[in-house]
Amino acid sequence: NNWYNVIDKCYQVISAAKNNSTGLVPDWCTASGGSAGVVTWDNYKDHYYYDAVRYPMRIALDYLWFGEQRAYDHMEMLTQFFNTQGAANIKGGYYLDGGVIGNYHDAGFVATTGVGAMASSYTNFARQVYQEMKNTKSNEYYQDCLRMYCMLIATGNFPNPDDVL
Repeated sequence: NNWYNVIDKCYQVISAAKNNSTGLVPDWCTASGGSAGVVTWDNYKDHYYYDAVRYPMRIALDYLWFGEQRAYDHMEMLTQFFNTQGAANIKGGYYLDGGVIGNYHDAGFVATTGVGAMASSYTNFARQVYQEMKNTKSNEYYQDCLRMYCMLIATGNFPNPDDVL
Protein backbone atom coordinates (compact mmCIF):
# COMPACT_ATOMS: atom_id res chain seq x y z
CA ASN A 1 0.00 0.00 0.00
CA ASN A 2 2.88 2.39 0.64
CA TRP A 3 3.98 2.06 -3.00
CA TYR A 4 0.47 2.99 -4.14
CA ASN A 5 0.77 6.14 -2.04
CA VAL A 6 4.05 6.95 -3.81
CA ILE A 7 2.40 6.42 -7.20
CA ASP A 8 -0.52 8.66 -6.22
CA LYS A 9 1.86 11.39 -5.06
CA CYS A 10 3.86 11.19 -8.30
CA TYR A 11 0.70 11.68 -10.35
CA GLN A 12 -0.32 14.60 -8.10
CA VAL A 13 3.05 16.27 -8.67
CA ILE A 14 3.10 15.85 -12.44
CA SER A 15 -0.53 16.94 -12.68
CA ALA A 16 0.35 20.14 -10.84
CA ALA A 17 3.59 20.71 -12.78
CA LYS A 18 2.36 20.11 -16.34
CA ASN A 19 1.11 22.77 -18.69
CA ASN A 20 -2.63 22.19 -19.05
CA SER A 21 -2.62 23.03 -22.76
CA THR A 22 0.44 21.11 -23.97
CA GLY A 23 0.96 18.44 -21.31
CA LEU A 24 4.66 19.36 -21.20
CA VAL A 25 6.37 19.04 -17.80
CA PRO A 26 9.49 20.83 -16.53
CA ASP A 27 12.89 19.25 -15.99
CA TRP A 28 12.55 19.89 -12.27
CA CYS A 29 9.80 20.91 -9.87
CA THR A 30 8.96 20.97 -6.18
CA ALA A 31 6.89 18.31 -4.45
CA SER A 32 3.86 20.54 -4.99
CA GLY A 33 4.58 20.89 -8.72
CA GLY A 34 5.97 24.42 -8.52
CA SER A 35 9.20 25.80 -9.94
CA ALA A 36 12.36 24.27 -8.50
CA GLY A 37 14.17 27.59 -8.15
CA VAL A 38 16.83 26.04 -5.92
CA VAL A 39 18.10 23.93 -8.82
CA THR A 40 21.05 26.01 -9.95
CA TRP A 41 22.82 23.57 -12.28
CA ASP A 42 20.02 23.40 -14.88
CA ASN A 43 19.27 26.59 -16.83
CA TYR A 44 16.24 24.85 -18.35
CA LYS A 45 14.79 23.51 -15.09
CA ASP A 46 11.40 25.11 -15.79
CA HIS A 47 11.21 23.77 -19.36
CA TYR A 48 10.69 20.46 -21.15
CA TYR A 49 14.33 19.67 -21.75
CA TYR A 50 16.84 16.85 -21.30
CA ASP A 51 15.62 15.68 -17.89
CA ALA A 52 11.89 15.99 -18.61
CA VAL A 53 12.31 14.21 -21.96
CA ARG A 54 12.25 10.88 -20.06
CA TYR A 55 8.75 11.61 -18.74
CA PRO A 56 6.70 10.17 -21.63
CA MET A 57 8.80 7.00 -21.74
CA ARG A 58 8.34 6.36 -18.02
CA ILE A 59 4.69 7.28 -17.78
CA ALA A 60 3.79 5.35 -20.94
CA LEU A 61 5.19 2.19 -19.36
CA ASP A 62 2.77 2.64 -16.48
CA TYR A 63 -0.07 2.46 -18.98
CA LEU A 64 1.44 -0.19 -21.28
CA TRP A 65 2.36 -2.53 -18.44
CA PHE A 66 -0.32 -1.83 -15.83
CA GLY A 67 -3.18 -0.09 -17.65
CA GLU A 68 -2.91 3.00 -15.42
CA GLN A 69 -5.61 5.41 -16.62
CA ARG A 70 -3.79 8.48 -15.27
CA ALA A 71 -0.79 7.57 -17.43
CA TYR A 72 -3.03 7.31 -20.49
CA ASP A 73 -4.60 10.69 -19.72
CA HIS A 74 -1.19 12.36 -19.39
CA MET A 75 0.12 10.78 -22.60
CA GLU A 76 -3.08 11.65 -24.47
CA MET A 77 -2.56 15.35 -23.74
CA LEU A 78 1.17 15.29 -24.44
CA THR A 79 0.74 13.31 -27.66
CA GLN A 80 -1.96 15.68 -28.84
CA PHE A 81 0.60 18.49 -28.57
CA PHE A 82 3.32 16.57 -30.42
CA ASN A 83 0.85 15.41 -33.06
CA THR A 84 0.26 19.07 -33.94
CA GLN A 85 4.04 19.46 -34.37
CA GLY A 86 4.35 16.43 -36.64
CA ALA A 87 6.77 13.55 -36.24
CA ALA A 88 9.40 15.10 -38.51
CA ASN A 89 9.30 18.39 -36.59
CA ILE A 90 9.94 17.20 -33.03
CA LYS A 91 12.68 19.42 -31.62
CA GLY A 92 15.19 19.18 -28.80
CA GLY A 93 13.48 21.19 -26.07
CA TYR A 94 10.34 23.18 -25.44
CA TYR A 95 9.01 25.90 -23.19
CA LEU A 96 6.01 24.52 -21.31
CA ASP A 97 3.65 26.60 -23.46
CA GLY A 98 4.93 24.74 -26.54
CA GLY A 99 7.47 27.26 -27.82
CA VAL A 100 10.57 25.61 -29.25
CA ILE A 101 13.94 25.90 -27.46
CA GLY A 102 16.12 23.73 -29.68
CA ASN A 103 15.99 24.08 -33.45
CA TYR A 104 17.35 20.59 -34.15
CA HIS A 105 15.55 17.28 -34.65
CA ASP A 106 16.72 15.30 -31.62
CA ALA A 107 16.76 11.48 -31.48
CA GLY A 108 16.04 11.38 -27.73
CA PHE A 109 13.01 13.64 -28.00
CA VAL A 110 11.70 11.73 -31.02
CA ALA A 111 12.13 8.36 -29.30
CA THR A 112 10.45 9.24 -26.02
CA THR A 113 7.61 10.97 -27.87
CA GLY A 114 7.08 7.76 -29.82
CA VAL A 115 6.77 5.64 -26.70
CA GLY A 116 4.47 8.22 -25.14
CA ALA A 117 2.26 8.05 -28.23
CA MET A 118 1.94 4.29 -27.77
CA ALA A 119 -0.03 5.05 -24.59
CA SER A 120 -2.56 7.28 -26.33
CA SER A 121 -5.33 7.16 -28.92
CA TYR A 122 -2.99 8.62 -31.56
CA THR A 123 -2.18 5.30 -33.26
CA ASN A 124 -1.26 6.76 -36.65
CA PHE A 125 1.00 9.34 -35.02
CA ALA A 126 2.64 6.59 -32.95
CA ARG A 127 3.44 4.74 -36.20
CA GLN A 128 4.82 7.90 -37.80
CA VAL A 129 7.04 8.62 -34.81
CA TYR A 130 8.23 5.01 -34.77
CA GLN A 131 9.42 5.41 -38.38
CA GLU A 132 11.05 8.70 -37.41
CA MET A 133 12.64 7.02 -34.37
CA LYS A 134 14.19 4.35 -36.61
CA ASN A 135 15.62 6.98 -38.95
CA THR A 136 16.72 9.72 -36.54
CA LYS A 137 20.14 8.87 -35.24
CA SER A 138 22.56 10.72 -33.02
CA ASN A 139 26.21 10.69 -32.11
CA GLU A 140 25.42 11.62 -28.53
CA TYR A 141 25.50 9.07 -25.72
CA TYR A 142 22.38 10.27 -23.90
CA GLN A 143 20.16 10.57 -26.98
CA ASP A 144 21.39 7.24 -28.34
CA CYS A 145 20.64 5.51 -25.02
CA LEU A 146 17.13 6.99 -24.93
CA ARG A 147 16.59 5.93 -28.53
CA MET A 148 17.78 2.36 -27.86
CA TYR A 149 15.66 2.07 -24.73
CA CYS A 150 12.59 3.36 -26.58
CA MET A 151 13.21 1.07 -29.56
CA LEU A 152 13.21 -1.89 -27.15
CA ILE A 153 9.89 -0.74 -25.71
CA ALA A 154 8.34 0.02 -29.11
CA THR A 155 9.29 -3.37 -30.55
CA GLY A 156 8.07 -5.35 -27.55
CA ASN A 157 11.58 -6.28 -26.44
CA PHE A 158 11.44 -4.56 -23.06
CA PRO A 159 9.17 -6.80 -21.00
CA ASN A 160 7.48 -5.98 -17.75
CA PRO A 161 9.65 -7.66 -15.06
CA ASP A 162 6.48 -8.79 -13.27
CA ASP A 163 5.57 -10.83 -16.35
CA VAL A 164 8.87 -12.70 -16.54
CA LEU A 165 9.50 -13.43 -12.86
